[in-house]
Amino acid sequence: MRIKGKLIGAPKPRPCVIERENEQFVFTISAVLDYKEFDELCPTPKPPKALKPGGKVTVNTDSPRYLEALTKYSEKKTSWLLIQAISDTDGLEWERVDLQDPETWSLYMEELKGSGLTEGEIAYLINQVYEVNSLDESKMTEARERFISSQEAGDK
Repeated sequence: MRIKGKLIGAPKPRPCVIERENEQFVFTISAVLDYKEFDELCPTPKPPKALKPGGKVTVNTDSPRYLEALTKYSEKKTSWLLIQAISDTDGLEWERVDLQDPETWSLYMEELKGSGLTEGEIAYLINQVYEVNSLDESKMTEARERFISSQEAGDK
């Protein structure tokens, strides 16, 4: 797809700098554009089917096992997003997180803490990942105001 002949393209990666005494640790945060790999490694849970009187088959979306599976799925998706978003960081090495094993993805937080990052630094990094990978009302308002201003400037 193009708009006025231009591809939209991915947002540019953003550096996230953690400053320590005389050293800087730079994480590269990228937008995650494709969840295909996640979907292949971690399929969406399906609710169990139930046979009702008269032979009608329904799905039980209130099943405790299904709800628990959905919660775990959501946690894995969040972990995967955070891991993928910083995966372009130069020299980043995970000790326990294996990108091909969904059961290890939740270990990212332990690894961040184990690396020596403070709670505040970890929160900052995670917030930067969410900011790069989402829109918020303030960004939308700012973009609208720039657009309106440019339109008004063009009318003059």
